[in-house]
Parts: sequence; C-alpha cells; structure tokens
Amino acid sequence: MTKKVLLIDDDRDMVLSTKMFIEASGFTVDTAYDGEEGLKKVKTFNPDLIVLDVMMPGTNGWDICADIKEDRETRHISLVVT
Repeated sequence: MTKKVLLIDDDRDMVLSTKMFIEASGFTVDTAYDGEEGLKKVKTFNPDLIVLDVMMPGTNGWDICADIKEDRETRHISLVVT
C-alpha cells in the first residue's frame, strides 16, 4: 500500500515543487493551502505523514499541530513542521 503525505502550506510554489519531489519517490500526495483546508483533509485523506508550514495566515501551523495531536483519531499521524 502506498504511503500518503499531506502538504499544508500557503506558498503554492513550495507546495508544487515539494509535491512533485515526493510523488517521484512513490508516495501519494494531497495538498492544502491554509489551516482550515488542511484540518479538513487530515480527516478525509487520512495521511501517514503531514508536512506542515508554521507561518500561515489564519490558523497557523502550531494551532494545526495542536489540533491534530489532541484528536484521538489523528494523533498517531507523524508531522514534519517547517
């Protein structure tokens, strides 16, 4: 089974280049461009890993990280905070 990675970052160029690199390594990748969208996709995409930008407008990366780790359904997901 292919591992799934969710990229949450407001920098679209960064997301695109990172997505291409990760997909070329054989992973399935989904993206979100803000915290609200990211939290929704955590539930629907069920990623194995989340690459999360800290500095985003609105819901920032630290808040998203806290929400993910406080939720019983998502706290097992590994996070890389950038």
